[in-house]
Amino acid sequence: MIEFTPMQKLNLVLALLLLTPLLLFSTNSHAQKDKPSWSEAMPKKKDAPRINIDTSNDEDEDEDEGGLKIDRNSIFGNDDEDDSSNETTNEQQNNQALINQKKKEDSKKDEERLVQENKLKLKKQKVEEARLAEEARLAEEARLAEDAKLEEENQLAEEARLAEERRKEEEARLAKERLKQEEDKIAYDARLAEEKRESEERQKVEEIRLAEEIQKEQANNTTNQNQVNTQQPSTSTQQYSWKQLINVAPKYPKKAFQNKITGWVEVELTIDNTGKVVNAKIIKSSRKGRVFNNEAIRAVKRWKFEPPSNYGLMENLTKKVKLEFKL
Repeated sequence: MIEFTPMQKLNLVLALLLLTPLLLFSTNSHAQKDKPSWSEAMPKKKDAPRINIDTSNDEDEDEDEGGLKIDRNSIFGNDDEDDSSNETTNEQQNNQALINQKKKEDSKKDEERLVQENKLKLKKQKVEEARLAEEARLAEEARLAEDAKLEEENQLAEEARLAEERRKEEEARLAKERLKQEEDKIAYDARLAEEKRESEERQKVEEIRLAEEIQKEQANNTTNQNQVNTQQPSTSTQQYSWKQLINVAPKYPKKAFQNKITGWVEVELTIDNTGKVVNAKIIKSSRKGRVFNNEAIRAVKRWKFEPPSNYGLMENLTKKVKLEFKL
């Protein structure tokens, strides 16, 4: 048993709907052509005489009493003419059969042509539907590609914006740090200048005081030059006062100031009999105090003490001092 797909069934239904009117029209047409005319439908009487009225004189014609001319052949009939009429009728029937056969063949060809046209039409419809589907698919792919491109462009723009914001923030941070460093440097330079000024002022004051003490000492020596002191001066270092005549404050290292480092340093210094520092060295320091070593040594070497010779001490003396560095 042949099975048809839904599309084939639809094609058959459409073909039947198109062919039905043609078949009806063809059938009616044949029926009209096969129907005899009113003259042909009249019964033929072979024995009935045919009267032919003719005004010409013929040997085969006789004139009756009424003056009418009667054809004898038409009265008595002719068998040859009947045979010829039958042949003509048969020929007409054969011709009509051929015509009917031709019409049936043409109708069948028309039906086949219509079926073929329907098939071509359905095929074209399928091709058009496939083309439209492909165009829709391509359009959708193009739209998706455009959307992806726009999304990528937006993402790149967002990344560029964020990078620009980070760059500006970094520039602002660096500018702030530079400004702070400049402010710290200015403050450090100002503090150093202030310390230098104070140190110079203290040194001047100390020099003036030392000059006054020397003058007083010279005056006392002049007053007591006639007095004989039978006692020898004691050489014990316990009698020495370690009176500091010149005190130079150490500078705060720039690196320690910028990094907010504090600490302390213990220095061992040695003075001669004139009170001048001849040697200084670091004994110990705090955990982060090494950064202050150089400045501590530099400052201590500029110190000046009361001459030990005033106490009858001629050898060098040693002492430990602790310097603190605070902000």
